[in-house]
Amino acid sequence: MLSTPTLAVEWLRLSPHPNAPRAARDFVTRILGDWRLDPVIPSASLAVSELVANSMHTSTDINVSVAWNLGALRLSVRDDSPDQQHRHYSHTDSQGRRLSVVAVLSRTLGVLPTTDGGRVVWAVLKTARPHLAAKVSGS
Repeated sequence: MLSTPTLAVEWLRLSPHPNAPRAARDFVTRILGDWRLDPVIPSASLAVSELVANSMHTSTDINVSVAWNLGALRLSVRDDSPDQQHRHYSHTDSQGRRLSVVAVLSRTLGVLPTTDGGRVVWAVLKTARPHLAAKVSGS
Protein backbone atom coordinates (compact mmCIF):
# COMPACT_ATOMS: atom_id res chain seq x y z
CA MET A 1 0.00 0.00 0.00
CA LEU A 2 1.23 3.48 -0.82
CA SER A 3 0.41 5.89 1.95
CA THR A 4 3.24 8.34 1.27
CA PRO A 5 4.41 10.06 -1.93
CA THR A 6 7.62 8.01 -2.09
CA LEU A 7 8.74 6.18 -5.20
CA ALA A 8 7.59 2.56 -5.41
CA VAL A 9 8.95 0.21 -8.10
CA GLU A 10 8.31 -3.46 -8.88
CA TRP A 11 10.07 -5.59 -11.52
CA LEU A 12 9.25 -8.70 -13.54
CA ARG A 13 11.49 -10.63 -15.96
CA LEU A 14 9.77 -12.53 -18.78
CA SER A 15 10.84 -14.87 -21.55
CA PRO A 16 9.62 -13.98 -25.06
CA HIS A 17 6.80 -16.53 -24.81
CA PRO A 18 3.26 -16.10 -26.19
CA ASN A 19 2.00 -15.92 -22.59
CA ALA A 20 4.30 -12.98 -21.71
CA PRO A 21 1.69 -10.23 -22.38
CA ARG A 22 -0.81 -12.01 -20.08
CA ALA A 23 1.85 -12.46 -17.39
CA ALA A 24 2.65 -8.73 -17.62
CA ARG A 25 -1.07 -7.83 -17.32
CA ASP A 26 -1.46 -10.09 -14.29
CA PHE A 27 1.67 -8.59 -12.69
CA VAL A 28 0.50 -5.00 -13.19
CA THR A 29 -3.02 -5.84 -11.98
CA ARG A 30 -1.65 -7.41 -8.79
CA ILE A 31 0.81 -4.57 -8.08
CA LEU A 32 -1.71 -1.79 -8.72
CA GLY A 33 -4.26 -3.61 -6.57
CA ASP A 34 -1.69 -3.82 -3.75
CA TRP A 35 -1.02 -0.10 -4.19
CA ARG A 36 -4.77 0.62 -4.20
CA LEU A 37 -4.60 2.16 -7.66
CA ASP A 38 -7.57 0.13 -8.92
CA PRO A 39 -9.03 2.86 -11.21
CA VAL A 40 -5.96 2.78 -13.48
CA ILE A 41 -5.73 -1.04 -13.71
CA PRO A 42 -7.66 -1.38 -17.03
CA SER A 43 -5.54 1.22 -18.85
CA ALA A 44 -2.26 0.12 -17.29
CA SER A 45 -2.81 -3.58 -17.93
CA LEU A 46 -3.68 -2.93 -21.59
CA ALA A 47 -0.68 -0.60 -22.00
CA VAL A 48 1.81 -3.05 -20.47
CA SER A 49 0.36 -5.88 -22.55
CA GLU A 50 0.93 -3.86 -25.73
CA LEU A 51 4.45 -2.86 -24.66
CA VAL A 52 5.39 -6.48 -23.96
CA ALA A 53 3.81 -7.67 -27.23
CA ASN A 54 5.88 -5.01 -28.98
CA SER A 55 9.05 -6.63 -27.58
CA MET A 56 8.08 -10.22 -28.41
CA HIS A 57 9.71 -10.15 -31.86
CA THR A 58 13.15 -9.55 -30.30
CA SER A 59 13.48 -13.11 -28.96
CA THR A 60 15.30 -11.76 -25.91
CA ASP A 61 14.24 -11.67 -22.28
CA ILE A 62 11.88 -8.83 -21.42
CA ASN A 63 12.11 -6.79 -18.22
CA VAL A 64 8.94 -5.06 -17.08
CA SER A 65 8.82 -2.39 -14.40
CA VAL A 66 5.95 -0.50 -12.86
CA ALA A 67 6.66 2.60 -10.78
CA TRP A 68 4.36 5.02 -8.99
CA ASN A 69 5.35 8.40 -7.59
CA LEU A 70 3.38 11.57 -6.88
CA GLY A 71 0.38 10.69 -9.03
CA ALA A 72 2.30 9.33 -12.02
CA LEU A 73 2.47 5.68 -13.01
CA ARG A 74 5.40 4.65 -15.23
CA LEU A 75 5.40 1.40 -17.13
CA SER A 76 8.60 0.34 -18.86
CA VAL A 77 9.61 -2.64 -20.93
CA ARG A 78 13.23 -3.39 -21.74
CA ASP A 79 14.54 -5.85 -24.29
CA ASP A 80 18.05 -6.59 -25.51
CA SER A 81 17.58 -6.54 -29.26
CA PRO A 82 20.41 -4.45 -30.75
CA ASP A 83 18.83 -4.25 -34.22
CA GLN A 84 15.62 -2.61 -32.99
CA GLN A 85 16.81 0.44 -31.09
CA HIS A 86 16.70 2.84 -34.04
CA ARG A 87 13.66 1.42 -35.79
CA HIS A 88 10.97 3.89 -36.84
CA TYR A 89 7.44 2.58 -36.45
CA SER A 90 4.55 3.28 -38.76
CA HIS A 91 0.84 2.87 -38.11
CA THR A 92 0.71 0.07 -40.69
CA ASP A 93 2.93 -2.41 -38.84
CA SER A 94 1.91 -4.29 -35.71
CA GLN A 95 4.56 -2.66 -33.50
CA GLY A 96 3.46 0.80 -34.63
CA ARG A 97 -0.19 0.01 -33.89
CA ARG A 98 0.74 -1.32 -30.46
CA LEU A 99 2.61 1.85 -29.60
CA SER A 100 -0.28 3.94 -30.93
CA VAL A 101 -2.62 2.17 -28.48
CA VAL A 102 -0.18 2.90 -25.65
CA ALA A 103 0.09 6.55 -26.75
CA VAL A 104 -3.69 6.95 -26.44
CA LEU A 105 -3.66 5.47 -22.93
CA SER A 106 -0.74 7.51 -21.64
CA ARG A 107 0.18 11.13 -21.11
CA THR A 108 3.67 10.52 -22.54
CA LEU A 109 5.56 7.69 -24.25
CA GLY A 110 9.14 7.20 -25.32
CA VAL A 111 11.85 4.83 -26.48
CA LEU A 112 15.41 5.01 -25.19
CA PRO A 113 18.47 2.99 -26.22
CA THR A 114 20.38 1.22 -23.46
CA THR A 115 24.14 1.36 -23.08
CA ASP A 116 24.46 -2.33 -23.90
CA GLY A 117 22.55 -2.17 -27.18
CA GLY A 118 18.96 -2.83 -26.12
CA ARG A 119 16.07 -0.43 -25.65
CA VAL A 120 13.51 0.65 -23.08
CA VAL A 121 10.01 1.60 -24.17
CA TRP A 122 8.19 3.52 -21.45
CA ALA A 123 4.85 5.17 -20.87
CA VAL A 124 3.59 7.42 -18.08
CA LEU A 125 -0.07 7.28 -17.09
CA LYS A 126 -1.65 9.89 -14.88
CA THR A 127 -3.24 8.42 -11.78
CA ALA A 128 -5.07 9.65 -8.74
CA ARG A 129 -3.71 9.07 -5.27
CA PRO A 130 -4.42 5.57 -3.92
CA HIS A 131 -7.84 4.89 -2.47
CA LEU A 132 -7.38 4.27 1.23
CA ALA A 133 -10.03 2.24 2.98
CA ALA A 134 -12.20 4.36 5.24
CA LYS A 135 -11.61 3.68 8.89
CA VAL A 136 -14.65 2.54 10.77
CA SER A 137 -14.83 3.95 14.27
CA GLY A 138 -15.80 1.59 17.06
CA SER A 139 -19.05 2.02 19.02
